[in-house]
Amino acid sequence: MLHRFRTLAEESGAPELRNAIVTERGAYRWSETAKVAVDLTRFEELGRKVSTPIMTNHERERYLKEIIALYTGPLLPEQNEDKWITIRSISCHDLFLNSVFSYIEILKKEERYQEITEVCRSAMSIDVFDEKLHTELVDALVHLGKNKEALAQYYSSSELMMEKFGSKPSAQSREVFREIAMSDLRSMEQVDEIAGSLSGYARPKMLYDYSVLREIVFQQHRVLGDAYFSMITLELNERVTDPFKLQDIRSTLEKAVFDCIDESATFTRYNTRMYLIVLVEKDLDETEKTAAKIAAKFSESTGSDVGIKTRCRLLFEPAAPEEAPEEDPETAEE
Repeated sequence: MLHRFRTLAEESGAPELRNAIVTERGAYRWSETAKVAVDLTRFEELGRKVSTPIMTNHERERYLKEIIALYTGPLLPEQNEDKWITIRSISCHDLFLNSVFSYIEILKKEERYQEITEVCRSAMSIDVFDEKLHTELVDALVHLGKNKEALAQYYSSSELMMEKFGSKPSAQSREVFREIAMSDLRSMEQVDEIAGSLSGYARPKMLYDYSVLREIVFQQHRVLGDAYFSMITLELNERVTDPFKLQDIRSTLEKAVFDCIDESATFTRYNTRMYLIVLVEKDLDETEKTAAKIAAKFSESTGSDVGIKTRCRLLFEPAAPEEAPEEDPETAEE
């Protein structure tokens, strides 16, 4: 084994490693004089340093940046069946994420939001399923005034969580997003654009988050209150359990919906199997025709083995016109 190690050291272009292991009294040990460094040792040493309470922000930032730069992913992924490697890999991953969020807190205090977006995106290339990274990225984009990019990032992360875990982002994540990103949607310019979508504005057809759908419908109803507002629910049957097939079916259904609704409609995925569509200025009869059209288009694409259950109902309808009071004949003569 020692011979193989020395041969590999030569072949890998690091001949100084040849003498890193020495023989002494019938045993092998690591040479104390070998001028080499082990990234894992340095990584864990830095982790102990940043946990020291007596440290300047400048020092802490320098150590945190080095920790983040050193970590490139799971420890020895090809040998992760060994228990000691698994335990060490988890602790390294935790140290990496804790360091990322500690660094982000330092950057927040100094309002260095552009650097936060760079840190988040770099960390997401290693752990794309950490929800807090997505939330911090959305927050930084909003502070930079990039509200449309923040909305796009939130929708993207919502889709990712739905596909991976079969559920919407956590309530905490949705609430954070609502507080920081919906402020842009509430601006009068955006409200006018949304509410005026029926009179010439082109609102893009997209899959909205449920909290955003509620806000859009509220603003539309505020301006177009004396109009029909109806809702369609689309529910996939329980026969399909394979997650990959289910994702394909959801994509097919979403495409069928986009083909059948106009720009005034608002569309959301409520959970893994149910979708909601809110239509404006369509009575119950027109709503049922739209639902039937979606179901037919979906069935045409998927076949008879997959079905959806559709339900329609009115949310609001125009108030009935008030009848004019009858004139009193005597008053009329006068």
